[in-house]
Amino acid sequence: MSKRVSSGSLPEIDKRLKRTVRRQIVDNIILSIERGTISGGQRLPTLDDLSNEYEVSMDTIAKSYNELKKMGLIFSHRGKGYYVSEC
Repeated sequence: MSKRVSSGSLPEIDKRLKRTVRRQIVDNIILSIERGTISGGQRLPTLDDLSNEYEVSMDTIAKSYNELKKMGLIFSHRGKGYYVSEC
């Protein structure tokens, strides 16, 4: 069983910045992977959990996760969630 990443362990976002919230979420997850804060096989927070944590829509989180999927950094298992890819 993979360890789940808590939404509180990801860096905060700042809605006042010029970078979009979606871009900040993507960048935060990439940075967390690069720093080793989260590692391959770990389950990411659910769309609902992360949208509540960041106070944004679930659609914003879904678009962020889909961008990370296209980059090959995360993958999803239908009904089980999103996971960090093994590098």
